[in-house]
Amino acid sequence: MLLFNQKYWGKFHRNEWLTKDNRNSKFVYRCVKTRKQKNSIRRINDESAVWLDDKSLIEKKIITDYSSSFKSQKDNLRQPMSINMPRMVYAEENDLLTLAIIPQEIKDAVFEMDSSKAPGPDRFGARFF
Repeated sequence: MLLFNQKYWGKFHRNEWLTKDNRNSKFVYRCVKTRKQKNSIRRINDESAVWLDDKSLIEKKIITDYSSSFKSQKDNLRQPMSINMPRMVYAEENDLLTLAIIPQEIKDAVFEMDSSKAPGPDRFGARFF
C-alpha cells in the first residue's frame, strides 16, 4: 500500500509540474532551487582530513585530484622496452598486410558472410548488405 501511495503521489507531483508548464511559478522555482542545492558541493575533505569551505579551494582540490588520477605513476614508461621476441611477421607478409584495400575485397568479404549471423554494432545483419 505504501508503494502504491508513493507511485500515485509521484505521478501527481509530475502532473502538477506538467500542468504548471514552464511558467515562473513558486512550484517551478522551488523545484529548481532544490535541485541546485542538491547538486552543489558546499565543502570537501582534503588529504589531512580538513574540511575546505572556500569555493576557490574546493575548485583547486577537485582539479588537482582529477588531474592526478590520470597521470602516470612511473616516469620510465617512455623508454623503449627491449624484449627478445621471435619475429612473427616478416617483411613480405607485412607488405601484404599493409596494402590498400580495394572495393572488390570488401564486396567479396561481405558476400561470403553467413546471412543468418547476429547483427553487428550498427544493428544490421549480413542479409541487409
